[in-house]
Amino acid sequence: MIPPTTNNSMEYSLARPPADGSSASTRPQELRYEFEEELRPPMWGWKRIVIVSLVAVVLIVSTFLGGYFRGIEVGKRIKDSNTGNLSDELFDSEWQHLPCITPDYKCPDDFQEAPLILISLDGFRPDYLERRRNPSLERLAQCGVKAPFMRPVFPSKTFPNHYTIVTGLWPESHGIVDNKMYDPELKTLFKLGNKESFKSKWWEGEPIWVTVEKQGKKSATFFWPGSDVKIRNSRPSYYFKYNEKIPWQSRVEVILAWLDLPPDRRPSFMSLYVNEPDSAGHDYGPHSEKVDEALELLEIMLDRLIAGLQERNLLGCVNVIIVSDHGMTSISCDQVISLDRYVDPSSFYSLVGASARIKPKSSSKFAVGQLVEMLRCSHEHLLVYAKERLPKRYHYSDHRRIEPIVLDMDSGYLVLNKMADKESDYCTGGAHGYDNMASSMQGIFLGHGPAFKQNVAVRPFRNIELYELMTELLKITARPNNGTRGALHYLLRSHGPLPDLPHPQVPPQCYVNPENVTEDAADEDDGCMCKSDTRTAATHFGFDRKTHDATRPFHGLHVPWGDPALVTAEADVEQRSQCLLTNHDYVAVFHKDLRLPLW
Repeated sequence: MIPPTTNNSMEYSLARPPADGSSASTRPQELRYEFEEELRPPMWGWKRIVIVSLVAVVLIVSTFLGGYFRGIEVGKRIKDSNTGNLSDELFDSEWQHLPCITPDYKCPDDFQEAPLILISLDGFRPDYLERRRNPSLERLAQCGVKAPFMRPVFPSKTFPNHYTIVTGLWPESHGIVDNKMYDPELKTLFKLGNKESFKSKWWEGEPIWVTVEKQGKKSATFFWPGSDVKIRNSRPSYYFKYNEKIPWQSRVEVILAWLDLPPDRRPSFMSLYVNEPDSAGHDYGPHSEKVDEALELLEIMLDRLIAGLQERNLLGCVNVIIVSDHGMTSISCDQVISLDRYVDPSSFYSLVGASARIKPKSSSKFAVGQLVEMLRCSHEHLLVYAKERLPKRYHYSDHRRIEPIVLDMDSGYLVLNKMADKESDYCTGGAHGYDNMASSMQGIFLGHGPAFKQNVAVRPFRNIELYELMTELLKITARPNNGTRGALHYLLRSHGPLPDLPHPQVPPQCYVNPENVTEDAADEDDGCMCKSDTRTAATHFGFDRKTHDATRPFHGLHVPWGDPALVTAEADVEQRSQCLLTNHDYVAVFHKDLRLPLW
């Protein structure tokens, strides 16, 4: 029985969490423990509300229960077979033999705007596709676009990457910097499934489902990190709180039921999250038979979804994006870096594992620098950074939830506080969170539907660009983000115009009058290690106007494709504080007020 609750929502009590809200498992898991769908009734008379609500309850409950038991039946059949391989009939669906959709595909009259379904397969490495366990993905790629991989953000963890995908922001901008993090201002800890993780104060930025709702359309999420949190005073029209026990088949049936809704109630944006093959990869490693089994179960789920679209004559009327948030690599207890071998663990707070951060108990900059120096050359597979010294490509320094010291390990290595921690099962199986450039950390991308090109292998890209792509597919105005409008236009059959940008202008040449430069200024220590006797005031500060022509050979050497230009709205670039700095060894744009190069 499904008891109704107040505030016009329905709650399915399929699994209750422990009293403390933690997982019953002894191994860290990325789980939530409640399942809830909220429905917003239309503003009609109370009689219509009662009638429509009753009908909706019956339809949704019937759909859910039908999908639930069908999912259990399929899962039981596979488990009973105990062979690790599915029967041939499951790999031979009718839709897989149909021709790819054409631009003149006839959609139902009430599907003039294509909805978007965003699907995440957690921890799906690109090379999993080579195992030939997912013919549905192969066929979707043949009739759509596929990237060899998609680059995650750093750290290559579940929550930071999922929230980046739906906001277009770096983790340092949206605040979800890890699956587990401490906020020194809030003085509390965020971790998966605890009460804090459901509070909006952690979730900065505006996810796409909120933008969809604000712009007059409906959104629906069957799990996505953050979608069960009230962000900016908004939630999706339909959403579920995470419960891993809900069969995947049931989740698919609900997605299809959403598509069956009348246009005024049908979501324009839908998301579906599945925790595999991530869980199998963590427990048994990415090369295990358990991962193969998880891939086969995913094939059943995806096949049912696409077959459901075909049955509704919607295969060419719905855009589907399938992604993963990161990859997975094997770990071993022989590849553990124990901090207690080099420093006293009682002198700092730490979050350890495949990505690690440290905060000295003393808040002084001296303590940070001292700890960095003590760890800097401690292990050949470990790099230690004060966070402001991290490589800029990480975009991982400008947030208070990032501790002052970041440890960057080679893939497959773990940082733990004590040698004794090696005795646990934490260092077996698989892990992720490493450098987002590592090949084992990459995710997948496939796009299929009326908006996408067909049978096209596209170059890899960063997942931060997906947000702008999705807002264009949904015909909504994007919020400010770190992606680039039009960066993924090459995936699409057609696309809208790019925003008008000012014409790029080359800054004026930096110059200085050597007569106004004192000898002391010319000899001023600039921090360079390599000194030259031939240096003059002009080469120290740039070239003077009289020797402007002498700079041209250096431009040809260092910028053979043209001088760097600035995109600026100011009409008179001569009045700007930037100038083109030409030296014997480089050409750069220099900010005269900040006395710093812009690049």
